[in-house]
Formats: sequence, C-alpha cells, structure tokens
Amino acid sequence: SAAGEVHGTTTTEWNNWYASRVSYPFGYGLSYTTFTQEIVEKNYNAGDALDKNGTITWKVKVTNTGAVSGKEVVQLYYTSPYTTGGIEKSHVVLGAFAKTAEIKPGESDTVTLTMKVRDMASYDYNDANKNGFKGYELEEGAYVLRLMKNAHEEITNVTYNVAETAKFDKDEVTGNTVENRFDKVSNYLLNDTKVENGNYYMSRADFAGTFPKTSFREDMPEWVKNGLNEWEVKNGKQTRDPALDQNDPEYTEVMPTFGAKNGIKLEDLHGLDYDDEKYEKFLDQFTRDQLVELSTRGNYWTGIDAPNLGMTKTSNIDGPYGFTPQSFVGNGAAKDYVWLGDVTLSAATWNVEIAYERGRIAGNFALWGTGEEYNRIGGFYAPAVNIHRSPFSGRNNEYYSEDGFLTGKMAAAEVRGANDKGFYTYVKHFAINDQETNRLGICTWLNEQSMREIYLRSFEICVKEGKTTGIMSSLNRLGYTWTGGCR
Repeated sequence: SAAGEVHGTTTTEWNNWYASRVSYPFGYGLSYTTFTQEIVEKNYNAGDALDKNGTITWKVKVTNTGAVSGKEVVQLYYTSPYTTGGIEKSHVVLGAFAKTAEIKPGESDTVTLTMKVRDMASYDYNDANKNGFKGYELEEGAYVLRLMKNAHEEITNVTYNVAETAKFDKDEVTGNTVENRFDKVSNYLLNDTKVENGNYYMSRADFAGTFPKTSFREDMPEWVKNGLNEWEVKNGKQTRDPALDQNDPEYTEVMPTFGAKNGIKLEDLHGLDYDDEKYEKFLDQFTRDQLVELSTRGNYWTGIDAPNLGMTKTSNIDGPYGFTPQSFVGNGAAKDYVWLGDVTLSAATWNVEIAYERGRIAGNFALWGTGEEYNRIGGFYAPAVNIHRSPFSGRNNEYYSEDGFLTGKMAAAEVRGANDKGFYTYVKHFAINDQETNRLGICTWLNEQSMREIYLRSFEICVKEGKTTGIMSSLNRLGYTWTGGCR
C-alpha cells in the first residue's frame, strides 16, 4: 500500500510525490453524502498485549452527516513493526472491512469488524530476521490498527503490542506443517551473481535502489535451462520434472485397475471424507475408454454418460461474467443466458452480500436451463481471483482487485452463493496468472512471501471460507515447472 512512511525521503518529498502520481488511493469511493466513523467498542484497549491466538473486535458507529441516504464502507488496516533488512512488510495492510446498511440523513448504523491476530503475521521465507525460523511470524513490537477512509486517509488508530515473537508452523485449519515449497522459485533472482547486491526483489527500505531496471532473460542460469529442458517433448514423449516424483508417496507407475464390478454409484460418494476408501473402489470401475474420454475430452464438461458409474455428462460454463457460449468446443449451452457483469465492479462495492447474491443468481441460471441439448450445467469456470498486478493485464476484467484479501472475501461469498444452489465453482487461475499475452508456458519468478501473502491469499480464502470444491489451473510456469504439472 502507498500510505505512510517511505524510508529515505522527507514528509514533504513523499507528499509531493503522492500528490503528483496518485489520483485514487486503494479503498477510495464516491458518495452523494458524507459520513463520520467512530469506534464505540473494542475488546482490546490501547496498549494491551495481544494474544497470538486471539481475535481483535471493533464496533464502529457510522453516522450520515449529509442530506441524502447512502451506504459507507468501514475499512480496518494494520501496520506491523518493520526493521530495515528484516522481513519485508507493507506500511498498511487491509485486515477487515464491512459495508453498512443504507443510512438516512442524521441516522447511524453500527458494524462489527473482526480480525484474527495471527492474520497479521508475515511469511519469512528466507529467515530475514535471523531467528532460525522460516514460516509465518508475528514479530514482537507495536502494531497500529487504523480505521481509515482508504489506504491513505486515516480516521483514527489504536496501538497494541506483541510481547514476544510468535512462530506459526502449523496451519490452523488443516493442521498441515507450514514450510517453504518453492525455494527454487524464490531463489532464482537471489542466486543470480550478475544482479547488483544479489537481489532483484523490491524493498521498502530502498524503493529507488531496488526498483527493477533490466531484463535477465538473456542471461538465464544453466540450472533454469536444464529445468526447462526436462519438460521438452522427446521422441513423442514429454519428459517429467524429477521434482514431481521426489519423496512423493502417491506417485506410482503402476497401471490402475479398470472395469471392476464394485456396485458403487457416483451418488454413493456424496458426503464422504476426501480420503474415504470408497473413492478408490469407485474409480476402479472405470473402463480404460471411459477414463480416456474423461481425461482427454473433459474441457467444459464434467463426467461422462456412464450408467455403470451412475454418472451423467453435464456442461461446465465460462466464466466470471456469467455464462458465455463455448461454441468453439461444441457446447452452446449459454446462448440464452444473460451476463452477470464485471467482477471488478462487484469488488468496488466492498459488499459481500452482493457477491453472495451474484453466486446464487449463477446457481439459479444453471437450475433453470435453456431447454436446449446442453442445458445440464453443473458448474462454471469462476470466480477468477488473480490480482490486478498491472493495469495492462488482459484478464483484469475477470479479476476483482489488486488486493488479495478483498478479492478473497468477495470471491468466497460468491462461491458460497453458487454452492448453496448445488452449483460448483472452479476458482481460477491457480496460480500467479499475471498476463494474457504469451500466457502459455511463461516462467514466473517471485519469492514465497509475496506468493503466499498476495497471490495465493485469495485462493486460500476461497478454499477455507468459501469451501470451493473446484480449482482451475493457470497456464504459466511457476519457475520452470508448468503449474498444471506441479503437485
């Protein structure tokens, strides 16, 4: 975020830079009326020590001080303690938001903001603070929580404290171990000896000095070239990235069982745990031809017409705007539907209830059908939750925002709305799909902190809170490994 202190510049220099370049800060909005915001209740008082496993709760009273009715967005940001040379952190980060009901002139509405303390932790992928730990850390020090009109204009703030650095090595939802998974991707730039200071990544401590200046494509290291070569097609067969098989207990070259007579129908799997053994017995019933049909001709479809499996072929529809025709794959299911509008416009409302209703509308469309041959629609390739990294991305009109948290909250609500109608969602494009031109196979390099805190945050929220049951792969490579082939 652009607000606040910039190291190495004076306040005047910063204000002049900001005024000349920023027209509308993140979170900015227009209204026909005016509002005041006031914290009327909080569960931690100023100066209190925060419980690392606790939740911060604020109640904010919003009063309409203008002449017409309107709604207001209440935005909570936080500022974490920052050390030059330590874990990189934005000056302000969006932590919670809420949209009021419609408020008449002179009247008020009170909204509740909640944020888990551990959500303010930063991901230290390279032990930047030199404490022997890599993972999510809530560093000791002062944490300033800011009630703001947008990412630049503050209304008021409250300072809390973390007495001792907290290290989170387990995910609180899944219980899985939190550990680096993309060191080769993170360290590509760090290991390039031709890069001055050995670091291409931007740093808050030195924006000007770390701003990218040159391309490194023509000087690609040998180990990257070798990695790309592992995916070449040789003698009609595509080679594998050995890292896919390394220490992978699920990987096997043993052919699956085909045509078993286990008497299990697809409906028998409903509600079972993901690792229930009945899934394997069900899959053993596929014939070879059925598996080939599903695997090689499954785009824009789910399932196949297979009475022995209790499975009916249904259509999947693109995409984030609503249901669009897919005539180029022989699927005309969407021609009688209307579009739902741009998700960027949806995100601009900061209203999760609108996002939820958007999902329900999509689910209703699927239930109503068109009366045509392809009217059996089970799910759609949406919502799309990559970020607006650049204003020039060809897919920005399918994505919500430059902020992963706002994106995740809005998209998760849409997923819930669709799922409540029995309509499943393929949240996309997983992951780091930042451009449309040359999207196939482009090598994307970034460090694991930005990967987890920015690019993957929206997917995480859609899975944990939205409960999506589908994900669509991106088309790029993460490092030199194609995302669709990376376990």
